[in-house]
Amino acid sequence: MRVEASNGYVYDEYDPLCWITIERCQGADYAFIQVIDSEWPDDTHRYWGKYDFNNKAASIMQIIERGGKWPDLLKERPRQS
Repeated sequence: MRVEASNGYVYDEYDPLCWITIERCQGADYAFIQVIDSEWPDDTHRYWGKYDFNNKAASIMQIIERGGKWPDLLKERPRQS
């Protein structure tokens, strides 16, 4: 499957730089994906969002265009008291 979003980012399951992992949490499926930039193929970007196994391509498109950037999850957050 190949999904090319309007922002020029591409998920191609046959490209070794692209990948997807799917996790289930709190009754929903979420995908964490790495995509490439169609103009700079060595430039990768990571996004996450809700995933629907019945509509894989549309889910990936939504994640690329509107999903969260998952490196943000790795940033240190202030402690909540």
